[in-house]
Amino acid sequence: MQDTSAAIIVAAGTSRRMHGRDKLWTPLAGRITLARTIDVFEISPIIDSIILVLNPERIHDAAALCEHEGWQKIAALVPGGQRRQDSVCAGLDTIQTPQVFSFPLIYQAHHSSAAQRDVTDDAALLEELGQPVTVFPGAYTNIKITTLEDLLLAEAFFKGHVS
Repeated sequence: MQDTSAAIIVAAGTSRRMHGRDKLWTPLAGRITLARTIDVFEISPIIDSIILVLNPERIHDAAALCEHEGWQKIAALVPGGQRRQDSVCAGLDTIQTPQVFSFPLIYQAHHSSAAQRDVTDDAALLEELGQPVTVFPGAYTNIKITTLEDLLLAEAFFKGHVS
């Protein structure tokens, strides 16, 4: 049996630090941020399918975007939860094998009592449970967009003004 890999894109937040702008639908160098994110996984030869976990209010918009773009790897659009870990659980419940963490480990973490507390990301949750987390170097241009300043920096990366 051939191993398959899937990307779970957890994008169900409210962009509350973006001063009223929904960062997923904000243009980034002429293309909306969500589309730029999906594009990376759509063209990746190591990703077989993509699960999008979204704010329930944006599911219809995302479905229209997916149809318009013609992405082939979108396996599911999943409504997210109130907290990030609720959204991750929704994505994990939809998929068999996440692409970074071992499935049993991350599944157990998101269904543990530690998941009742708010955490900023999956690695923080695993650390709460005493699990070792390894950070792999990546591209400095692969940033998480949380604030308007992050969006400006990402725009500069795409336009080639920052390396």
